[in-house]
Amino acid sequence: MSKSFLILLILSILFSCKNEKVVLAEIDNFVVGKKEFLTRLKDTQKRMNVPDNGQVRKGVLQQIVNEKLMLIEAKRNNFDTDEQGQKELERLTIQNLLDTFTKKEILSKVNISENKIKKAFIQSETKLKARHLYAATKREADSLYNLLQQGVSFNVLSEKIFSDPFLKKRGGDLGYFSYFDMELSFADAAYSLKVGEISKPVKTNNGYSVIYLDDRIVNPLTTETEYLKARSKIAKELLKRENKRAAKEFADSLAKSLQIEINQSVFNMLFEKFKKKTLENQSLEEYFVLLENPNLSKEILANTKSGPITVKEFLSLVQFSSKSQRGWIQNKENFQDFIYGLVTRKHILQSAKQKGFDEGVDFKNSVDWEFNTFLIYRVKSAIKNNIHIPDDSLQSYYTDHSEEFISPNMINLREIVVLEKHEADHILTELKRGKSFQDLAKAYSISKTAVNAGETGFVPVIQLGNFAKQIFSLKPNEWRGPFVKDKSFIFLQCVEKKKSSLMSFADVKLRISETLKNETFNSAVQKKLKEIKSQVKISSYPDKLRNISYN
Repeated sequence: MSKSFLILLILSILFSCKNEKVVLAEIDNFVVGKKEFLTRLKDTQKRMNVPDNGQVRKGVLQQIVNEKLMLIEAKRNNFDTDEQGQKELERLTIQNLLDTFTKKEILSKVNISENKIKKAFIQSETKLKARHLYAATKREADSLYNLLQQGVSFNVLSEKIFSDPFLKKRGGDLGYFSYFDMELSFADAAYSLKVGEISKPVKTNNGYSVIYLDDRIVNPLTTETEYLKARSKIAKELLKRENKRAAKEFADSLAKSLQIEINQSVFNMLFEKFKKKTLENQSLEEYFVLLENPNLSKEILANTKSGPITVKEFLSLVQFSSKSQRGWIQNKENFQDFIYGLVTRKHILQSAKQKGFDEGVDFKNSVDWEFNTFLIYRVKSAIKNNIHIPDDSLQSYYTDHSEEFISPNMINLREIVVLEKHEADHILTELKRGKSFQDLAKAYSISKTAVNAGETGFVPVIQLGNFAKQIFSLKPNEWRGPFVKDKSFIFLQCVEKKKSSLMSFADVKLRISETLKNETFNSAVQKKLKEIKSQVKISSYPDKLRNISYN
C-alpha cells in the first residue's frame, strides 16, 4: 500500500467519524441528536444549578424522550392541526417574526456609549422630589397644564382629580425617587426640569402626567470606584431603557410615514362596542355578531399610505393582540393608539417577510420549540382534566384533614391613617369627644379605604402582626389607637368579627379535588407515557452520553 493512499485512507476515516451524526434516541419518527441534547443539558444546568454528571445526563435524555412521546400523543389528538393549535401556531409565528425584526432592524442599532453610562450613573445618584397630576387623555392633560399656568395650585387640582387619598391630600406628591425608579418618559421629563418648573403634559404608559419639580438632591461625593462598581448594573438598565426608546421612536416614525387617517363614524361605532365588551379570542363570525351588523365588516376603518384597513381586517388583527393590550383601551385616544399599533405591526410583518426573516433556521427552531411546548402543555392539561376523583375520596380527605379547612379568626375594621403626629393628636381628641369614626376617616385618612369611610373588609387577624391580640379583643364599634407603623399613625375600629370555624365540605370540595388531582398528576402522566411507549418504537442509547462533549 502506497504512503499517499494510506494518508488518504486515514483522512477519509477521520473525516467520516467527525461528521457522523450521533443518535442518542429514536422515538417513532423523532431523532434525538447531540445538538438537541447539549442545548437541553446546558439549560438544565443553568436553571437547576446541577453538575454535569452521568445521572444528570441520563435524566435530561429521558426528559427529551418523554417530551417526544407527548408530542406523538398531541399529534394523535390533532392538537397541532385543530383550530386552537393552528391559531396558536400563527400567534407564535407572528410574535417571533416581530421579535426578529425588532432585534435585527431596531435594537441592533442601539449604541450605549461610555458617556451615556456615566450620565445615567450621575442621574441614578441624583434624587428628585416631584408632584404630578394625572390625566387619561391629552385634552385633559392640556387643560390641567393651562390651569396651572393660570395660577391654580397643585393641591387644588389634585383634590379634584385623584381618587387615591394619599395623592389627593398631598397634592400629587410622589416623594423622592431616582432615574430608574420611574418609567422612561416620566423620568426623562422630570430630570430635564429645574426646581420649581412645571413640565408640559408627558405621555406615559397609563395616560399623561404634568410634573412639578420640588427638589433635587445630587450626591457630590461619587467616586470613580463607585462608578466602576455600579457600571455593569447601570449599563444593563440603560440598555433596557434605550431599547424601549428606540422601539417607540421607530413605531412612532413608522405610524407617521403610513399617513393613517381614521374614518371617524366607523371608529366611534367600534369604540362603543369596545366599551361594552372587550374583544377577546373569538372567531370573526362571533365578532360580527357582537357588532350586530355583518355589513360593517366591509366598512373602511382607516386609510393608509399602503392601502385601506377594513373592519374585517382590523378584527383579524385584533385576534393576535393580547388581552392586556385590549384591556388598556379606556378612552378614544387609547383606542386610536391601539389601531395605529395594529397597522404598524401589519407593516412590520410584511417588511420582515420581504427580508426573509421567517426563513432562517433560528427563527424556525424558535417557533417549533414554542409550539411544541404548547402542544405538550395541552396534552398534560388533558391528562389532568381526565383525572376523576370519586366523591367518597373527596369526603375522606375532608374528614382526615379537617385541620386544613378551619377558617382563621377574621375581623372587619375601619381605619384612619395619617402621617403627621399633630393630625393623630387632633383625631384622638375628636374621637374622645364622640366624633364619628367614619366621618374622620373620610376627612383625614390617606388610605385608599377613606372612600369607604375607612372600612377594610374582613381580614385574617393573623395578618395584623403584633397588634393582632388587642385588635381582635375589640367589640363592635370600639376603637383603639393610634398605633405607630412605618412612620404612620393608625386608628382602628371594629365593625364585625368572625371566629374560626370548620368550613363546609361544599365550600372546599373544589379545593380538595384540585389538591388530589395535583397529587395524582405525576402518576397519571407516567401512566400515559407507558401507554404511548407500548404503541411506538423507541430506541435509546444512554451509553453514548459519556462520549458527548461540548466541543
